[in-house]
Amino acid sequence: NGLGAKLLADALEAAAFTGDAPLAAQALEILDNRCRVYADTVPRGAQTWEIPLHTPDILASAYLVRACVLAFQLSADPAYLDHAREWAWTGVSMVYLDPPVSGPVGLYATTAVLGATNWIAPYWIGRPVQWCGLVYRSALEDLARVDPAEGAFWAQLARGITRSGLQQTFPLSDPPRQGLLPDFFHLEVQRPDGPAINPGTLQANLAEAYGAIPVYALERITDDGMLLHVPGEIGKASETPGGVDVPITGWPSRPYWVRLVRTGPVPPELTLQGGSVIQTQFSAARRTLDAQVEGSGVLSIRPGG
Repeated sequence: NGLGAKLLADALEAAAFTGDAPLAAQALEILDNRCRVYADTVPRGAQTWEIPLHTPDILASAYLVRACVLAFQLSADPAYLDHAREWAWTGVSMVYLDPPVSGPVGLYATTAVLGATNWIAPYWIGRPVQWCGLVYRSALEDLARVDPAEGAFWAQLARGITRSGLQQTFPLSDPPRQGLLPDFFHLEVQRPDGPAINPGTLQANLAEAYGAIPVYALERITDDGMLLHVPGEIGKASETPGGVDVPITGWPSRPYWVRLVRTGPVPPELTLQGGSVIQTQFSAARRTLDAQVEGSGVLSIRPGG
């Protein structure tokens, strides 16, 4: 299920960004089938380069949560939110919720797998591989934004994983690798090890851990399915008979672009209270509208024509 979920999450993400309705419909149909086939099972199969297919792994949890959250945003079907929660709980089994050692690094560290591996150098059972957990963390941040019942819990878990990832990075005393993520971490001796890898996985949701503006947000803002993409934060949308108002807070200090997906057949009219709309680009075929804006405030979207 983890192997297939990665492909489905990519397809659903593409549909949510491009407005490709046939792609969305096909991906949702496949996801429905996968949810039936793998109901009440464990996440597995996302790390086939060295992990046996039978071994539960946290990357599979991550991809399954991501796919189900995107499906919920595209469809508003609460069944997908239920599926996302179920798969999110499977990943909790691979997060240290009690300090495993007396050292400062351990709480919210994440193991890549829960069980056997096909690797003996090092021995993976119980050993943190935080980059895998950080992919799961990003899926939890997505889930936290759309889950009114358990969102605070998912956010707390996600931000703990982020902070543990910061603790595990190579220190300043290691100049060639400083600031990079380690492939794995030795809990007993409190030391990062393995190949130094790109810290982008950690940085993707670093802002949320410090209460700052997120790098990126996607929200469904109308009952009929209009989606909004913003490099920043999206507040609660308010639909009115004349359109929809939604607060946005962009982090760029310069003009930036936002995207509306699933607009009407003609471009909607936009104003930004507290800022300005500089230019727009509309695709009638995709029903998408890109808008370059400056500043933050309430984005008012009114039917065009």
